[in-house]
Amino acid sequence: MYDQMDTLIANFNGTRVDLRSDTVTKPNEAMRQAMASAEVGDDVYGEDPSIIRLQTMVAGKMGKEAGLFLPSCTQSNLVSMLCHTARGDEVILGRSYHINKYEAGGCAVLGGAYPCPIDEEPDGSLDPEKIRSSIKADDPHFPISKILSLENTTSGKAIPLDRIGAAVTVARDAGMSTHLDGARIFNAATKLNVAAHVVAEPFDSVSVWGWGRQLVRCWSAPEISLLRRCGPVNWSAAGCGRLAYWLRQEFMLLKITWRIWSKIMSAQGF
Repeated sequence: MYDQMDTLIANFNGTRVDLRSDTVTKPNEAMRQAMASAEVGDDVYGEDPSIIRLQTMVAGKMGKEAGLFLPSCTQSNLVSMLCHTARGDEVILGRSYHINKYEAGGCAVLGGAYPCPIDEEPDGSLDPEKIRSSIKADDPHFPISKILSLENTTSGKAIPLDRIGAAVTVARDAGMSTHLDGARIFNAATKLNVAAHVVAEPFDSVSVWGWGRQLVRCWSAPEISLLRRCGPVNWSAAGCGRLAYWLRQEFMLLKITWRIWSKIMSAQGF
């Protein structure tokens, strides 16, 4: 994933343009003003109005009952796995998905959950039959297949909703929970021409990443009282103010930036 990224740093008319990832973007002046003017409070006591507004806003956009602000998407996914699993449970997911490959094995190291990676299809989805064959029988020799974790977008690909639905159906039939690493869920929604809550709808939990650099993410799920034990933060209003500004204002630019990005990727041979 990262081995060819140096080719994506270029100079255009004397301006350095870094296209390695959206994580290297920086807040613009309007975002900085939103950060400076954000109302503050102690989130542990539930008294930070900026965090409360952001959590409510993101939960609404995801069509979930509640949201929880966390300082990184890695932590967001980890908290999700900890909520859905116990020690000895199994997480079925894509082999190159971030939770399996790029998040330090947190669900296994910290949660004691066993990852069962599956090779993705060319479009980034997981084959329903591969999922079905990976689900373990009720046998004391095996871990308990507890959750299916998908990713959309993945490696820049927006997975079609019917492919997502087919995978989730297999998990539901087996009594498993479902999680979406939706770090770029707004990109997926833009590409698929649907609202973000449509992409999130099949899942019990969703991790959401926010623009304006890699500080701001949220997690939407109904088990919010349990989750808050993993992630309240005392003073994060500035970051929440920045993401709230992006959700209100700059989200409209995604269709434009997606078209530009697609053309650049095509020209680079990705």
